[in-house]
Amino acid sequence: MKWILLSLTIALFSSGCEDYGQEKLPASGGSIDEVLIVLNDDQVQTPFSDTLIYFFMQPYEGIPQYEPKFKLRIKKYAQFKGAGDLLNNYRNIIFCATLDNQGPVSKEIKNNLKDQIQRASSDSSFFFIHKSNVYAKPQLFIYLFAPDRHALINRLTYQITALFNLIRSHENKRISASLFAGGEQKYLEDSVYTFTNVHLRIPSGYLAISLDKNAAWLKKESTFRDKKNNVLKEIKQNILIRRFDISKEEAAKIVFAYKDSLNKAIPYAYPIALRDSVAQMMVKGTSDDYSMYTDLIRPLWQSSSTINGKSIIVTRGLWRLDNPFMGGPFINYSYWEDQQHLIMLDGFIYAAGSDKKKLLREMEVLLSTAH
Repeated sequence: MKWILLSLTIALFSSGCEDYGQEKLPASGGSIDEVLIVLNDDQVQTPFSDTLIYFFMQPYEGIPQYEPKFKLRIKKYAQFKGAGDLLNNYRNIIFCATLDNQGPVSKEIKNNLKDQIQRASSDSSFFFIHKSNVYAKPQLFIYLFAPDRHALINRLTYQITALFNLIRSHENKRISASLFAGGEQKYLEDSVYTFTNVHLRIPSGYLAISLDKNAAWLKKESTFRDKKNNVLKEIKQNILIRRFDISKEEAAKIVFAYKDSLNKAIPYAYPIALRDSVAQMMVKGTSDDYSMYTDLIRPLWQSSSTINGKSIIVTRGLWRLDNPFMGGPFINYSYWEDQQHLIMLDGFIYAAGSDKKKLLREMEVLLSTAH
């Protein structure tokens, strides 16, 4: 019995030490989607670092002005080690190097990933490994590597979606915590479900503009002072939810009554056609002659995703309203509830003169709670 108690004590103590070590870690910092990349000292401000800038700072899709996918900071290994908590408390840290280099980052990767190095030489899909809470909490720590620069560029070109999804998934947890810090509106959530058969987490601040059979319109309005220009700016965040009685066969036949080139630009026309039909009925301007519509002159982006076990068509672009003149980015999630019913969730934002990526990222996280 004594040996059993001693064994249990050791096991509990060992587990407690691990948890205690995690608790002692400082809180991580940095803005949303900010990434710190640490390189060998001789690879900063070279074509190697320029390659990383090119990939990580591509424009975020569906925003009228340039805002990068990630806010990027690049530091030398010596700067990282010499800065102490100033740098190692970043929320997202990447140690990036090629294995043919003899610099300190390359050596650290080789020392810590001895068993995986051989695989990196033969498997083109294997070029990063991640850990949690290495220097701070919560923190995503990634080793990004390849045998040489050519291999790294090739893997980033064809496999980077997996890396970006990992970082975004980590950041989504922070966005969600911020969104729902003020609680949820359970009564409004139940009302939306009653009318649309959609469960959606709704944070504080949103009001129901319209609730009708198979449709809901939620809106949140706020203002803030732009200290740089000393002016008040307004932000409008809207969510349209619509449950369509339409079969997959009927949806497949929907095409744009516009140029053929536009139809070829995106795989599925029906999310845009259906969102415009809803907007025409629900989102009016100064009179019934004006309503919100999708800007088909600007590019549209479309992709597929899986959220809460459902296959979703994601469409991004810009919306317009001519009177009053307004516009901004939207993100549209469309998925099949069953063979005869399509669910559409459309988040559209108005934030004239303000950065929009953060607002759009919040909308992504909010809409992804739907089930």
